[in-house]
Amino acid sequence: MKKRFTVRRRRARADTDEGCNARPTGAGHPRSRIRALALSKAIAQRIAERDGRNGLSPREQDVLLMISKGLNNKEIGHVLFISQFTVRNHVKHILEKLGATDRTEAVSIALQHGFISMVT
Repeated sequence: MKKRFTVRRRRARADTDEGCNARPTGAGHPRSRIRALALSKAIAQRIAERDGRNGLSPREQDVLLMISKGLNNKEIGHVLFISQFTVRNHVKHILEKLGATDRTEAVSIALQHGFISMVT
């Protein structure tokens, strides 16, 4: 056990100027992974904006279309053969991606940007 500790301590001193009291950093550290994940989300969002895509998955687009027809979560779930709780999660993601506060605003944004069209 003592041998392992000294090896780690030597590695810590070799890797940093401060020795074993230094905070762990580098690509394997959880904080760096979080930063990389946030950066990749930001990059993906910029690419989607440049491409003019709405960022909605095909299933989210189906749910949004059903919302525009006035169906509730249970009815949407019945039509798409998924649970109403899965529909609720899709709706939550739609609202986040479109920056809407409620279902009506999400449909309004989708109509304005041409993600869906109302055919009468």
